[in-house]
Amino acid sequence: MRLYHVGIVVPKIHDSLGEITEYIKFEIIGLPTTVGSQKVNICFLKIGEPFLELMEPIEGSSPISEFAKKKVEGFITFVLRSKTFISK
Repeated sequence: MRLYHVGIVVPKIHDSLGEITEYIKFEIIGLPTTVGSQKVNICFLKIGEPFLELMEPIEGSSPISEFAKKKVEGFITFVLRSKTFISK
């Protein structure tokens, strides 16, 4: 099992990309994509392993909108990837 990506809530992906790319060089910067079911825009940034995922709420009813309203940027998800899955 290994860490696949870390999700970070940001108010605006575009603004955050400008800031973060001043300090970190990325191999790949994905295009921002809308995930309608979660009411967020996401953008993956490849720095090797793991990826960083920037998440921006696009509606007040988004699961992360309350977190973003507090004007606090921060980690919200850590996603692990495993070759095996054991279910009981």
